[in-house]
Amino acid sequence: MKPNLYRMLGRLAAVLGVFLGLHGEALAETDAGLLAPTPYVYSATVMSGQFQNLIAFEMPDQSFLSASAVPLDMQAGPLNLLHIENLAYAFFDGTGQLVGSSAGGLTNFLQPLDGGTYHAAVTGTATGSSGGAYLFSLAAIPDVLLDLPPVPEPGAWALLGLGLFAMVMVVRRKGMGAPGMSVGTGC
Repeated sequence: MKPNLYRMLGRLAAVLGVFLGLHGEALAETDAGLLAPTPYVYSATVMSGQFQNLIAFEMPDQSFLSASAVPLDMQAGPLNLLHIENLAYAFFDGTGQLVGSSAGGLTNFLQPLDGGTYHAAVTGTATGSSGGAYLFSLAAIPDVLLDLPPVPEPGAWALLGLGLFAMVMVVRRKGMGAPGMSVGTGC
């Protein structure tokens, strides 16, 4: 039984080592470039303790910034390998002025921003025995996509149908059809 446990822990350590090796440099500023409606996804693994990661990005004109952050927890039995508490992010314009923020474990953000250069600061405290990991996504949603007209509710369709039915019944009852036109006779 013990050799299988050691083998499993060895494989888990190898996978975790590869994951930490690929994502270990999380303190340098990352450049996401010009954002598009397709999300830019940033993943990071951080060492235990407080952290702050910076992501620079450009916003196109007349668009909304959409962002979300998700902590990625990993447990092996009672051992908490990766865990982040107080995951939060804030957005700053090119002059360093705060333009928006969000906090909590699973956070979402949607706000209109002018075109230009911005920075996101992702912060938190990694409390897992191997630190913590998270995903952070950014997207620029054009104004046009958010201003679509609403789809009518089923009740509105029912009311429209009832009104049309009532009009047909009135026309049929009073014989108000146009000359040469028959209403409801199947002709």
